[in-house]
Amino acid sequence: MVLHDWEFNKWWAFPPIYQWQGATIIRDIVARFKKAEEGTTLYVGHDTDITMIAGAFGLSWTAPPFAENATLPGSMLRFDLESDTVSASYHYVGSFDDGDPLGAMMTSPALFSDTRSNHISLSAFEALGHEGTIKECAFNYESDANGIAMSAIANGIAIAV
Repeated sequence: MVLHDWEFNKWWAFPPIYQWQGATIIRDIVARFKKAEEGTTLYVGHDTDITMIAGAFGLSWTAPPFAENATLPGSMLRFDLESDTVSASYHYVGSFDDGDPLGAMMTSPALFSDTRSNHISLSAFEALGHEGTIKECAFNYESDANGIAMSAIANGIAIAV
């Protein structure tokens, strides 16, 4: 599992991959935080999407008992905006054991490489998102007039709620 996660991360968190294939979702996340909209936006995608987002923002996490930076079934990255600070965390199912049918959710801080913390300023977050993507590769990353955006991305759909 460790070798698989390492290889997966090297492939999908590789700048030429996330700058192009992750541009839509990454720029949409940045745009929504910049607007400081109230409420929650949920993006549905795949492990590749999580890894591309992590690559663009320089995120890493631990997910005991699994490998570092593992993107497990049912997992997610969570970003919170408070004032002008963005916080990041990784949430995952802690056990896939048949003896634990509910699979308790676990949380780990997702650390930004720039700060070695799970907190970063909104301006630095925005810069990472823009520098980590190719604008011309982002499809419809600005919300429409009603504040609802549905954007096709490489391996999933971004849905604003």
